[in-house]
Amino acid sequence: MAKRIENLKFDEAWYLAKYPDVRDAVKRGIVRSAREHYVLYGYYEHRMPTAILVNDRWYLEQYPDVAEAMRRGVYKSAQAHFDAAGFHEGRMPYPNFKL
Repeated sequence: MAKRIENLKFDEAWYLAKYPDVRDAVKRGIVRSAREHYVLYGYYEHRMPTAILVNDRWYLEQYPDVAEAMRRGVYKSAQAHFDAAGFHEGRMPYPNFKL
């Protein structure tokens, strides 16, 4: 599994900016790099390895609960939902998505 994880698209700078706890762990020497953190922990914690753009229209059609949450003001956009919860929940950002 680790080999497959290592081959996923990964953006080191984005990951460190998105996850300040990882940036701190690298600074403190707990892990050597953001990539090492992702391979050892982040993947299993359902953290995003890179920015993933959502097809808003498709996402809202597929996930009417998200559209309803947006109507209620819980999320400002489909992208906001995906970034905060959707990726972790295993939702697809667009058709045929693969990392």
